[in-house]
Amino acid sequence: MSTEENILVLQKQLNELHAKIQIEWIEKQLIECPNDGVEQLYQKWIEQDWTLQKRFILPSLSVDLDSKLLNGEKKIIHGDFLLQVNSLKFYRFEKNLQNYINDLIDISKSLLCDQNDDEDGDGKEDGDKENNESFFKKHKNNLNRAEKEKKIFQKGPRMLYLRLFDGHNVFDAIEYSPIPQLNEHMIGNKILLSGPINVYMGLIHLKSSNLKIISLKTFNIVHDETVKNNQNFNEMLSDEILIDSD
Repeated sequence: MSTEENILVLQKQLNELHAKIQIEWIEKQLIECPNDGVEQLYQKWIEQDWTLQKRFILPSLSVDLDSKLLNGEKKIIHGDFLLQVNSLKFYRFEKNLQNYINDLIDISKSLLCDQNDDEDGDGKEDGDKENNESFFKKHKNNLNRAEKEKKIFQKGPRMLYLRLFDGHNVFDAIEYSPIPQLNEHMIGNKILLSGPINVYMGLIHLKSSNLKIISLKTFNIVHDETVKNNQNFNEMLSDEILIDSD
């Protein structure tokens, strides 16, 4: 097999792995390491910072998913898309525990102001001890439940907003249902999205069944003009874990 035929075979094999790469990149890698096969090339590719490799990448996702279009119509995208996580926002929603306890117990009244207080009508508080014991016995289950819920509420459910990059275009996505394998260390790493995937107003709704993590490596990502010029994501949300801008 000639070198040219070998390169074409490698490109086809990489495309089957959803790595849309220009022939020029493969040629460049084979000059440096002529014995590399598809596995070695694929590993090198997913370890690249794609913000620096635009000229070697073929776009995968349709640009009309951009949220700037404010298209409220639901879309469903099909296929497989290998994307880079350029940035993410990490949210944790917390419930006001005090309001929750207030729903269980009327704290506007003293514990001694139970309706059974002072049943003998003599104006004395000699029944206070019994009333307190009665109160806590009566509300024990509610108090125990509130304490258990407190541990949950302190942590709270999370939601991730991700900015994804196919080498040319930037797309916004949301963790629509919990995806435990996603975390704050995902920046720069590659994920594989597999359809059908719902899209609302240009926002990709991710589920665990749609996503597979391809790489887990520490990256120092740099902005390119494509990322710099799209500020809607940053304006919409706060407390972002941003990619480094050197």
